[in-house]
Amino acid sequence: MLARISCPACQNQFSIPEGDMGTRQVCGKCHSPFIAGKAILEPQVAGNSTSGSAPAYNKTMLGNTAPAIKYNCPRCQAPLEALSIEAGTKKACPACSQRIQVPAAPPQAAPAPPPSLLNRTMLTSNESWPTAAPIKYNCPSCRKPLESPASEAGVKKPCPACGQRHQVPAAASPGPRQPNLNKTMLAADTNSPQPFGGQPAYSMATAPGAAAGAPAPAPAPAGLITIGSHTVSKRTLGIGAVVAALLLIFVVPAVIRGGKMEDLAAAAAQKKELERATAEVEQKKADVERMSRMEADLRKQVDSWAAKQLALEETMRDNHRDALRSITDQKQRADMEDRFKEEQRRSDQKRLETEQEQKKLLAEQKAAADASKAALEAAKVQQQTIIQQPPPVYYAPPYSWRYYYPW
Repeated sequence: MLARISCPACQNQFSIPEGDMGTRQVCGKCHSPFIAGKAILEPQVAGNSTSGSAPAYNKTMLGNTAPAIKYNCPRCQAPLEALSIEAGTKKACPACSQRIQVPAAPPQAAPAPPPSLLNRTMLTSNESWPTAAPIKYNCPSCRKPLESPASEAGVKKPCPACGQRHQVPAAASPGPRQPNLNKTMLAADTNSPQPFGGQPAYSMATAPGAAAGAPAPAPAPAGLITIGSHTVSKRTLGIGAVVAALLLIFVVPAVIRGGKMEDLAAAAAQKKELERATAEVEQKKADVERMSRMEADLRKQVDSWAAKQLALEETMRDNHRDALRSITDQKQRADMEDRFKEEQRRSDQKRLETEQEQKKLLAEQKAAADASKAALEAAKVQQQTIIQQPPPVYYAPPYSWRYYYPW
């Protein structure tokens, strides 16, 4: 069986066989010799005393027979242990740095057994100490739920999932008021049924939602706003909102637009050119309609003249036939026929010349109408070209104010 002892100089705990109790041992940490099972330091010789308060580690010391004082830190509930001679002294907690006062040693139930009884098997005390509740939080980068012991509060460590370095938050405080670390507090003795001096101990901080009826978290101080696990001031939040609004109103549209804006002067000139082309198209349409009407009228006149000419020739032939029937003299009849043939020849020649002139006029009129139609098509093409042109724009450089204010 092993027995657990502590060095009276540095409080280092280690285990030795129970048969070695009462023998001389050397601490593996500070190399101080002492008698196992004793907790009182050996008195120093006056002539060998040093000027400092540090113990002489190279001198054999007599252990203290009184049991060590075991207690818990009233703030972080860390298990602590002190020598019986340190009762009433003030020291800092090694876990949370809270200044505390070591409670008085509990009354001894029975005197220490004589050295002859050290070889007997003894019932050891329970060395398990209540530990503080672990700190549960989420990684600020990947939101992975993490858990750290209460002793790592404020320690910076990487996230095991994404590798983001973060700081472990402090454990939940029992109330809105944080304890003063510079104020000495009276520790509670775990060996006594009541807290030392009647002072109530601090309750363990529990995780959010761990127990029903837990007190609500402390409200944020005046002027601060809590967003998730972060606390920011109202002034910082307002400045951030204004900057975000400016970015959304000016910078983001300017970046998306790329400094492109409409060229108003070129747009006005393009509009005027389109109006001119539209007016020209309308004028060409009117010319084409006028030429078409003139050509139709001319064709009607030619057709009417041709019909009249045919009717006139037919009447003239009838008159000639009637005149020839009334003449019985062969010579007169021959002369009359010759005269009628000459008149018919002159009439046919005149008719042919008139038809040629009319055909020439019709051709010229048709050419003029075709030219008007071609001009109309060209004007329409020019109008469509102007309409299909993209709106005139120009690009402002990022250092120009027009890059952000295009109007």
